[in-house]
Amino acid sequence: MTGLFLMLGALPQEVSYPDLLAATHDLVALAEAPEPGVRAFQFSSFDRRSLAGPGDPEAWFANDDRGHYLRTEEGGDGPEYVLAEVEGPAVLTRIWSANPSGTLHFYVDGAEHPTWSVAMETFLGGDGKAPFAAPLCAVRSRGWNSYLPVPFNRSLRLTATAGDLYYQVGVRTFPAGTTLPTFSGKLLLEHQESITATNQALLAPATKKVRQILRVGEARKITPWKVEIQGEGIVHALDLEIISPFKEAELPDLLRTLRLEIGNLEGNETWVSCPLGDFFGAAPGFQVYQALPMSMTKDGHFHCRFPMPYSEGFRMTIHRDARGRTAFKMLLSFEETKAPPLRFRAGWKRVPDLKTRPMSDLSVLRAEGPGRFVGCALTVLNPVRGWWGEGDEKIRVDGEEFPSTFGTGTEDYFGYAWCDPALFTAPFHAQSRCDGPGTFGYTSLARFQIADAIPFQSSLDFDLEVWHWEDVEMDYAVTAWWYGAPETGGGFPELPSWEDRLPAPLPEADFRRVAGALEAEALEIVQVSGGEAGPQEMGAYGKAWSGARQVWWRGATEGDQVVLSFSVEEAGARRVKVALTRAPDYGIVRFFLDGRPVGEEVDLWAPEVTHAGEFDLGVRNLSARAHRLTVRLVGVNPQATGGGGMAGVDYILLEEAEE
Repeated sequence: MTGLFLMLGALPQEVSYPDLLAATHDLVALAEAPEPGVRAFQFSSFDRRSLAGPGDPEAWFANDDRGHYLRTEEGGDGPEYVLAEVEGPAVLTRIWSANPSGTLHFYVDGAEHPTWSVAMETFLGGDGKAPFAAPLCAVRSRGWNSYLPVPFNRSLRLTATAGDLYYQVGVRTFPAGTTLPTFSGKLLLEHQESITATNQALLAPATKKVRQILRVGEARKITPWKVEIQGEGIVHALDLEIISPFKEAELPDLLRTLRLEIGNLEGNETWVSCPLGDFFGAAPGFQVYQALPMSMTKDGHFHCRFPMPYSEGFRMTIHRDARGRTAFKMLLSFEETKAPPLRFRAGWKRVPDLKTRPMSDLSVLRAEGPGRFVGCALTVLNPVRGWWGEGDEKIRVDGEEFPSTFGTGTEDYFGYAWCDPALFTAPFHAQSRCDGPGTFGYTSLARFQIADAIPFQSSLDFDLEVWHWEDVEMDYAVTAWWYGAPETGGGFPELPSWEDRLPAPLPEADFRRVAGALEAEALEIVQVSGGEAGPQEMGAYGKAWSGARQVWWRGATEGDQVVLSFSVEEAGARRVKVALTRAPDYGIVRFFLDGRPVGEEVDLWAPEVTHAGEFDLGVRNLSARAHRLTVRLVGVNPQATGGGGMAGVDYILLEEAEE
């Protein structure tokens, strides 16, 4: 059995639970022609005012995207809120929430009482053990995601006991006559080994043993670099490394001036036309991340694992559109076999100076079918710290009047929540860059839809709302990946000139940055013995904080400590300073460097929130390695409110000094 999509060519078919798990990482099946009548769509808590359609802009861009359900029912223990109700045979492919709470009830195949019930946080966030283990179940930058398949044959009704939820529920249908396993908790327990194996396959995808081509060459302004394969087959993997000449600071511009083209050998069909870096899912520059189909690794390699079928030869060309030359090393893995009917496609567009007022829909992809949408990457340049990503995804398939996928926010589509700037990387999604503070500067996101790929027969229209809290101009760049038949059109216009592809410089910041500061919010928090610690926006309190953020430690009691890790690249004597915050509910702290006490006790109480300045912890001889600064709560000012169990660290400063 070569894949879930391939299985559906003849009816009736019986699909096992391991088959459904395999579909989460079966990339070759994406290139098969979509079955007529098979659909992928989404239930969500989107603002129901948007049902009025685009003719009413105020309703179309309405943003109250929580607490909306199909209906409310009376359950055995109180009200139940219906998140999804659908006829089978079908499978739930993804459930996401920003604020999971209460219990999920699954009513499968007409059952009057729940077939199975589970705490929503457990099912979405996982508990670290099968069946609820990462990466299928995990929290990513405050977004809760479950990709555990939920199959049913006749019907499914999914309810929650908690109201006021943000949620998305993805569905994929099967042809009539398909037999699926009946979902239950017992089913998950029976297949724990398969779930564990699937998680392992997602984190370390196996490389198919096929023929390989290793090439070293260079692209120039006039002479592009080409790799060609005769005949018919599938390219399974592409591993590209830029070996010379470039400087790291020049890499963002270089990756936009390099242009990747992929098509047939005759040259009359081009399936891929993208700036090189954006094609691999992160931009501008080189952003380290590891997803299932795409990745950029610490050792400087670009990887693509999306299968690329070809029947009239395969051609890959890298153009350097600006002056100069760039050398590459490339390992291409391919199989000489009968090619599936669809071709892998990728396109890119940039919309500079995009105004956020009036609100608008940005076209991510217009594609003609038959085909299958498998993901997109988004790079935005935000000139302010305010949140830019309230916009919902709206996906219409085969001429639908209203989108069958209507989202609840841009970060929700990409699998995180609450505009969290924390970076994450996972098999199906990533936030590989977020400059900050907040979401100021560049943000780079990617989402890959594998088991939840969206099939279409005649057309797919994907729009993304441009919804910013402030009236500004932004810079959007979008890469889309999909599969389409060789003769179909649609997609993207011709790429702009290399000058118009160059990433815009960061705008002038409206906040202070201290030269050489190790921003506390960017450091690893290696221990919190009591309470919670994490980044806090400080812009509301003035411009004194470097980067407009700090690490905020709260809920501590006397004797608790938080430990920050920082690295020193060159050994030597350093005067160590730490910048702190004072506030009405802050306590008295003491510092330790690599376990040894440094400096004096500091009382951080003040009648209002204020920057406390820098505190000298003395001169220390620091080796070239990771070091740890410990902040310990040693007392509470009698005037402190709320227990006084808080502290705030702005940055650490290491100044060269004599021993």
